[in-house]
Amino acid sequence: MIKNKILIIGSGKDIQRTFKFIFHNHEIKTIGFRYAWKNHKKINKTNKILLSGFDYNMCSMKYLDFLTYIKNYYKFILNIKKKCDVLYVVSTDLNIKLSISRVVYFYLKIVNLIKQNYKNNNIKIIMFDTIVSTKNNLPNKIKICLFNILKIKKIYYKQIKLLINNNFLSKRFKIKFYLIEFPRKRITDRFLRLIFDLIILKNFVNDKK
Repeated sequence: MIKNKILIIGSGKDIQRTFKFIFHNHEIKTIGFRYAWKNHKKINKTNKILLSGFDYNMCSMKYLDFLTYIKNYYKFILNIKKKCDVLYVVSTDLNIKLSISRVVYFYLKIVNLIKQNYKNNNIKIIMFDTIVSTKNNLPNKIKICLFNILKIKKIYYKQIKLLINNNFLSKRFKIKFYLIEFPRKRITDRFLRLIFDLIILKNFVNDKK
């Protein structure tokens, strides 16, 4: 088996653990998102890059600054793509109809920009439900129990291996947004996504056919 050089951009523990498992037979290097954003010219050529992350401050930006950040992030993606054969961009799940989350809005705009402007198929969008571990410890048990009670979809990190070859660029996402123009802290946006997108709106709209 030929070993590929894999670069994981992003410091999230769940993401790193997941993709180190998926690409465990290959040569893997990880760097933080902030470092990559500031130093993308210093990144060496590699076979595959997996990009996960964004500047949390985008949630608290003024609306026009937020839109500018989205455009700059797309340019960042194109710069990163020059450094690899295949680029995987990890997105939040966009399989919903209504949302008040800036993070969801951000990823929908990024996916659409790639669809509209980048015609090659060597940029791939991957998305999945909330990752949970298989660890048999109390925090993980509580997390899974809460997800079950709230009927929030989840996926065990080892199962993501089955999704890695799916490219969600071929899928059309249509989401109606509310209150996106209002800045908020990242933790507030996460809370709003949990309460409204994944619980309230999910039960009344997002899971309806």
